[in-house]
Amino acid sequence: MNFRKAFALIASTILLSGAAQADPIAIDIVTSYDDSSVAAPHVACHGLSCAIEVSLSESLDGESFSLNVGESYDIDFFDVQVWAKFAVGQVSIEAVLALVTPDFSFGGSGDGIFGSFFGHIVAGALLWDHQPEPVDLGDGTFLQVSFQNLMGLTESGATNTVHATFSRYSAPVSVPEPGALGLLGLGLLTMALVGRRKRVIAS
Repeated sequence: MNFRKAFALIASTILLSGAAQADPIAIDIVTSYDDSSVAAPHVACHGLSCAIEVSLSESLDGESFSLNVGESYDIDFFDVQVWAKFAVGQVSIEAVLALVTPDFSFGGSGDGIFGSFFGHIVAGALLWDHQPEPVDLGDGTFLQVSFQNLMGLTESGATNTVHATFSRYSAPVSVPEPGALGLLGLGLLTMALVGRRKRVIAS
């Protein structure tokens, strides 16, 4: 009998906590075009000619939306244009996304590589080495902003848009760094090879 009462108490507690978490709390996020920024401080070019231009997206000014717990929302953050003619190069990107409500700034940095084919087709990639840290909104929820990686083919001088994704969670979500993912993959591969070798020896 006591066991049944304890079980019923635990079940009701779980149901009540689930109902509390299911109740959405809306927040308004307004991006500030003046305080946000993007720059390419280091560009190295090897070949005939190349150039890179980065600029904040025109739609960033006045961007406003509401975000509930468990929801995500994408915005156009900044544009990247690469001109390359029989050249390869590297670029570093530093970006800051500032908000008015709530009053936070999210910064990140990344590195890119690119190369041209036949003088007008550019292949490249932009990977973020450091993504913004989640922030505590003070109401039991956290706001996470992540910057989009880019990879693929484009025409020389074409505009490529990097998106920023806003996500709201009841607990912060850690994003593994690219180096950590590489080490994880190497570790799994090593474990698989060692396990296979042990099975061969045992047989």
